[in-house]
Amino acid sequence: MESFWPKIDTNNFDSPFNLIKIQGDLLEQNTNGVLTYFIDKKTINHSHWPTGSALRFEFFLRAPLFEDFKFMLFYLVHDLVAIYPVLIGSFTNEKSIKCNNFEELQRNLKEILNKSETAAVLNSLMMQSK
Repeated sequence: MESFWPKIDTNNFDSPFNLIKIQGDLLEQNTNGVLTYFIDKKTINHSHWPTGSALRFEFFLRAPLFEDFKFMLFYLVHDLVAIYPVLIGSFTNEKSIKCNNFEELQRNLKEILNKSETAAVLNSLMMQSK
């Protein structure tokens, strides 16, 4: 039978969600699983976005050996349909940062993950998880 679906791009994996999932997997590898992560996904209604709805991804650090402590490190928000621009915010920034493409998102996420405040949280959770 003929498919009525439009052509779907199955080769582009440069999405905000994939980027943070890969970084989460790398965190788990780098800490030998002492620190893990989870991403809370939700739809929010807001007139700021073209469709009136947006996806919000909240990236939480988890320390399973420290009474399953959770800490929201950063979040991403983008329109329900259009992936870019995406807003990225973190516990270290008062305002979110607008990223117009994947490269800008990578640069800003790297900056957040490399901040001394982020390192302090990671080191504290590692020490308390042993």
